[in-house]
Amino acid sequence: MNILYKSILFLSFILLIGCNGRNQGARTDISSDSAKIRTDSVEENARLDEIDTSMNDTIVGVFDGKRKDTLIAELMEERTSGDCVVRNWRIVSKSNSIKPMILQNRYSVRFVEEGDLDGNGTDEFGIRVEGDVGMWNSYIVYSCINGEWKVLLDSIFTYSPHFYEELNNGKDIVQTTVKKGFLRIRFSDVRNDEICIVDTIVRIKDLSLQSVIKE
Repeated sequence: MNILYKSILFLSFILLIGCNGRNQGARTDISSDSAKIRTDSVEENARLDEIDTSMNDTIVGVFDGKRKDTLIAELMEERTSGDCVVRNWRIVSKSNSIKPMILQNRYSVRFVEEGDLDGNGTDEFGIRVEGDVGMWNSYIVYSCINGEWKVLLDSIFTYSPHFYEELNNGKDIVQTTVKKGFLRIRFSDVRNDEICIVDTIVRIKDLSLQSVIKE
């Protein structure tokens, strides 16, 4: 009976060591940021190899004020953060006459052609900042000044159904006006407990005072 009791204690001790060892290993993996980053990095590379380049988007215009050029939104990397997919993008010009722009944490990047909004001879474009989830997102208009990207307007928030339906996939958010230096914009807001579209006139930013876009 004594021998049986000792045998049971010995087996219990062996099992306890085994369980603790596995649990400690699991805790080390979870708590170690470097290990997690390495794992994400491997997963990103594997997914990027399988991603269709049709996810990329292009737009044609005179963005530097000198020549017609093509901009390309290229997917740089993709990772999973919790239940969400996070992607980083790079905006490059085919002629390399404009510095690339990095857009981080975007689920997708789709250009909206805006034309020459400020009348300085360069074409602008807009991009809606969209994540993997969410119905409210900002719309940003970019302009090229001296070969560098800057923001023409403050972020314009739109509700997804408004953006894709009433605002024609973003094409009707910004329009020129007869008054130089001002633009007509439409954005989404909650007023009287209802989600509605607000139509207003805003002043164009003074781009000469702005810093270079760094996203």
